[in-house]
Amino acid sequence: MYEIEIVSMKHPKEYKSVSYLSERPKTFVFGKMNSLLVMHGGFCYERVLFDKAERRHFEIRWNSTGGPSLGFTKPVYLIFATGNGQRVVEKYDPNNQNHDRQSIYGKAEFTKGLDELKLYPGLFLKSGVMFEYNIMNDGITAVEVGVMLDAYTKTIPIMAFAKNKQVFFNLYGTFMLAKSN
Repeated sequence: MYEIEIVSMKHPKEYKSVSYLSERPKTFVFGKMNSLLVMHGGFCYERVLFDKAERRHFEIRWNSTGGPSLGFTKPVYLIFATGNGQRVVEKYDPNNQNHDRQSIYGKAEFTKGLDELKLYPGLFLKSGVMFEYNIMNDGITAVEVGVMLDAYTKTIPIMAFAKNKQVFFNLYGTFMLAKSN
C-alpha cells in the first residue's frame, strides 16, 4: 500500500505573540524566519494484531511507513510599523534592527513569499498502532497514534534565536471516519 501525506511542521520554540499596534490585535511568531511544509510519499506495511471478531467490531493494527520526504520552506513576511506611522511588508530579518518585537504589526498575507520557496529533500519513517471500531455496522471509525522521524540532507532554518535541526522526531495522532455504502 502506498501513502502520500502533507504535514505542517513547527519548531518547539514557536510561541505566538500578539501585536497591539491596532484596534484589532494580530498574532505573529517572533523570530520565525520560515514556515515548513512537508510532503511524505512512501510504502506502507500493515499487520493485523487483533482481528475483528464476528460480533466484537474492533481491530488493532500495526503499520509502518517509509520513503522520501520533501520539505518546502517559505520565508515569513511581516507587517512592520515605521516611525512615521506607515506600515510596510518585509521579509523578517533577525539582523535588521527595525524588525524588533515592538514594531511588528502582524503577519502579512499567506501568498507573500510563495515565489521564494526552498526545497529540502530527505527521508521519513513512521510507525503507529491503529484502533479501528465499527459499532453500528454502517461505517468505520479509527484512531491511530505513533511516532515519526524526518531526516533531511541539511539543517532547515525555521527560527532565528533557537537551534534549528536536520532531524525531526514527532509523536502523531490521527482520527479517521468513513461511511460504508
